[in-house]
Amino acid sequence: MWVCLNCHEFNSPEYDNCLACHTARPQSRTGSSKGRKENKAASLFLEGIKKSVDNTSVVRTRRPASEGTLEQRQQNEDVKKVAEHLVEKFKHLLSSAPNEQIFTDMSQMTSHMLVAAVDFGTTYSGYAFSFRHEFKDDPLKIHAKQAWNAGEKDNVDSRFRPVENGEVDAQSKPYIPANTIKKANWAKNMYNSWRLGAILNAEEEERLILQKDLLCLTDAEIISLFPKFIMSVRRKDCGEYKSDTIFSIITSIQKYYEINGKNISLLSDIKFNSIKNCVSNTMREKVQKGIGLFKRQAQVIPKETETMLWENRFLGYGDPETLFHTIFWIIGINFGLRGGQEHRDLSMENFRLETADNGEQVLVYRETVSKTYRGGLDHRNIEPHTARAFQNRQQPDRCPVHIFNTYIKKLPSERAKEAFYFQPLACYKDKPVWFSKQPVGKNKLEVVVKTVMGKGGIDGFYTNHSLRATTATRLFNANIPEQLIREQTGHRSNALWSYSRPSEPQKRKVSEILQLNEDSCTSIGPTVSKQATNSSSPTAAKQATTISAKSVPSFVFNNSNINIYFSKWCLM
Repeated sequence: MWVCLNCHEFNSPEYDNCLACHTARPQSRTGSSKGRKENKAASLFLEGIKKSVDNTSVVRTRRPASEGTLEQRQQNEDVKKVAEHLVEKFKHLLSSAPNEQIFTDMSQMTSHMLVAAVDFGTTYSGYAFSFRHEFKDDPLKIHAKQAWNAGEKDNVDSRFRPVENGEVDAQSKPYIPANTIKKANWAKNMYNSWRLGAILNAEEEERLILQKDLLCLTDAEIISLFPKFIMSVRRKDCGEYKSDTIFSIITSIQKYYEINGKNISLLSDIKFNSIKNCVSNTMREKVQKGIGLFKRQAQVIPKETETMLWENRFLGYGDPETLFHTIFWIIGINFGLRGGQEHRDLSMENFRLETADNGEQVLVYRETVSKTYRGGLDHRNIEPHTARAFQNRQQPDRCPVHIFNTYIKKLPSERAKEAFYFQPLACYKDKPVWFSKQPVGKNKLEVVVKTVMGKGGIDGFYTNHSLRATTATRLFNANIPEQLIREQTGHRSNALWSYSRPSEPQKRKVSEILQLNEDSCTSIGPTVSKQATNSSSPTAAKQATTISAKSVPSFVFNNSNINIYFSKWCLM
């Protein structure tokens, strides 16, 4: 058999022209006798194969301990032994006989086949050859399901990559964040743990229902089981969940149904009202018992604390470990990144250095995919979070641009492009490179702020999220407009206002005012004129009740909430 290089059709050896397109067989167009150059080409090919096979062996790779069952591992060992045997046999064949003798020997074999494939790295370019027992008639015959041309005749555009069906199937499914899937599986596993215990005490009819998988329950069975599940669910230490967790459990189960193609609205569909009422009443009971009243949230980092960390060199660039902590710190503070996935997803592509109008360098951050921006059709008209950090000329040693440049210079030239944080080296003295090619692991990234605070001897609940909370809180306390705060932190919802936290001195002043401490009213709020309050004239008393602003107040409208800011207050 031979293949036409024009239309790729297979033809019988007795035909010199393609039966489909009538293109002449390549050997016939040369004018030489058929097979002469083919034998020469085959001999040259085998000489090259000899050199390659002499260095060929079956490489034993390192297999993870958890790969496959005992039976699968035994099968892999059997396949490896067969491969080693074939390689040794082929080496012996090539070394024990001249090229022409190999053709004679192979012509007597009915089951052996030698295949050579040449791939030029572009679409539809390459050649495939195979040698079989028909060498007596024609030693060079193509036995391939497809023959490739270089693309000159067909004008094939080589920029398109081939796509497997498996890739198409994966891309055709709806996008679901990994954390959402994890939370849905957590709720499903909790339900399964509950039902295994409930089966022991259930009646016969209910026991049959409990034996069903969560996805196989009917609406009536869901209505029957879920209230019991919600009312009896507990933590592993037998403590009660707070009200927010109860709500999270039921919504995560609903999400589990949605992920698996079952559309159920447990809290909005009227037929599930009994479940909704049970969830609401259970949450109310938790609040009445005082469970979860004091929510633990990441503390804002005071200005004095950060200053102490810089002055004592717990932040800086004196060694690789400190530089790693510092670059993490300044990125979290200046760009308001979330403490978990956003730091792990960072790469060099997220940052760029620009020059401002006054000649200053500016470090620009632009997000790829985050909790509020996923880049699909739903977010096509949403701008990704972009923030800027300008040079700090007052404190050059704390300048984000300088620290960023220092960090980049200390990285190895050959490193993973998909990572930003790399492992600090223990031995770095007199070396230009301070970091390895290995990216920092997830567990180490999650405790950066906690580690820095621990080194500084600072107590409190400080996490990576403290950096984001500090970003928003400092800007709120400095009376920065909300729009600018949103641009810096990337907030798109009113959750931003949860970071509008008064500072500790402000809280202390409020307490002092309520306790009638002296001179407490002069720091916050309106200032009271003693002359006006001590005056006994009716005019002065009337004027004392009037509050006016020396400057025009600014109004900010946000989802129908009106916030009025006065820059200066006084009593007339």
